[in-house]
Amino acid sequence: MNTNYSFPNFFSSEPFGCWDGLTKASVENSKQLETLNVKLTEKLVKKQTAFFDKAVAASHQIVAMLSEKKALSEVITAQRELAAEFSNSLLALTRETSEIIVESQEEYRHWFEQGLKNLMSKAPISETPKASPTKKAA
Repeated sequence: MNTNYSFPNFFSSEPFGCWDGLTKASVENSKQLETLNVKLTEKLVKKQTAFFDKAVAASHQIVAMLSEKKALSEVITAQRELAAEFSNSLLALTRETSEIIVESQEEYRHWFEQGLKNLMSKAPISETPKASPTKKAA
């Protein structure tokens, strides 16, 4: 395996050519990352809003149930049913959120790999070692 890599000369006859390409690639990658972040944030906010809606609906059901039921056993049974219903809906939301996270993980991995390929095309690494000037001892 050849471990003698040489990087491009950033200070060649085209003084800022390589830097220009790297800067443009970085800006483009930043825009793509911003898009991914906004997309993920929107999905997570929707799930958070759904959670809040379910919590408010459950609290309304509890208040309505307390005004309707008179016997303690009826109240306890109704609370148990509401708690089971609420926990099942939260479990479903948690699963959906986990799926969103896994999906976004794949999207971030793809973004990273594409960005790395783009970067390497802008600043390729050559595998041919370049001779470096050596100083001779006097």
